[in-house]
Amino acid sequence: IGYKIRVPPRRDPRAWLELLEALRSEHHSFLDRRQWEEVARRHQIEKEIAELESRPDNIGRTDLIRKLRRELEKSS
Repeated sequence: IGYKIRVPPRRDPRAWLELLEALRSEHHSFLDRRQWEEVARRHQIEKEIAELESRPDNIGRTDLIRKLRRELEKSS
């Protein structure tokens, strides 16, 4: 709040309620975007794991699969 968001006068309760509602709405939008990004990242990891598992065994690939699975578990 400040130079980017106009602060209403103290004597205008309706303007304060509008500001509060706008901030809540923005916060909910942020949470929705973050949740969508987390789901998209999980799907990307799952897809990458599936692709790596379809290839022949390789020590580096096995380590990468293990690392990706750990990351997937953390994000759940």
